[in-house]
Amino acid sequence: PLTSLQVNGGFSLSSTTVNLTADNQVITVGNFSNIKLNSNNATSANRTFTLSNGLVDGQMLVIYPVAGAAQLLDAGNVNIAGNFNFGVEDVLHLVWIGNKWLQVSRSNN
Repeated sequence: PLTSLQVNGGFSLSSTTVNLTADNQVITVGNFSNIKLNSNNATSANRTFTLSNGLVDGQMLVIYPVAGAAQLLDAGNVNIAGNFNFGVEDVLHLVWIGNKWLQVSRSNN
């Protein structure tokens, strides 16, 4: 192949689940690219969160809730199109560039 990685078929990203049990939590992204949110609150503004820095430029991150609601703040090292209120089946796709998580896409389902 002409690139370092060539995939002939589907692929998936291993995930980790983060429990959101308080407001204003920091999620440690680490070496993950797929984070499931398990919130114990139905109101996104009651479960705000921020993200730790990415590890390398180009690190991709997909975030989605599997229970409850949450809100990612558009502040600090996160540069998105305004705070994002997650409900079940909503998805946010980010990429780490320089010193910020930048929004690639969002889906409010």
